[in-house]
Amino acid sequence: MITLNDLKSVPMLQGLGDEALKKMLPLAHIETYAEDQIIYETNSHAENFYIVRSGKALLEGDLNEDVTVSLAALKPGYLFGWYALLPNSNHTMRARATESSEIIVIPGDGLRMLMDEDHDFGYRLMNRLYMLLKIRLDHRSEQFMKILARHPDLTSGTED
Repeated sequence: MITLNDLKSVPMLQGLGDEALKKMLPLAHIETYAEDQIIYETNSHAENFYIVRSGKALLEGDLNEDVTVSLAALKPGYLFGWYALLPNSNHTMRARATESSEIIVIPGDGLRMLMDEDHDFGYRLMNRLYMLLKIRLDHRSEQFMKILARHPDLTSGTED
């Protein structure tokens, strides 16, 4: 069972207020995942919004049949699956538990409905998600630039 304190302990939900979080409680439930169990697959319909309650998960993508790249490590309190907040969206990567994990699951359509009914809550939640997206985009951009800096065709050198 999800408690108000479970939601209040999530950094991205802090400051939304008890009343808003109480509205989220009936939507939320816990799913347990074993080590290496898939939470969702790449290109699957994005139905749920997720919060790691305990354990760890990875967001990963396949470069080819032999190479899988980990794009984000998700610890307790981390949010993922936010594509569920966009109607008719699919996940762009796979989520996989890396150890036994409890994941808080909130149906995206229910959360969207709550955001539509309470615009103040919706604005505050979207503002927090925007900040999280910015942090992750900045991190990925930094990673990408480091990779490009090591690419042999792009490194600067002098040739006569």
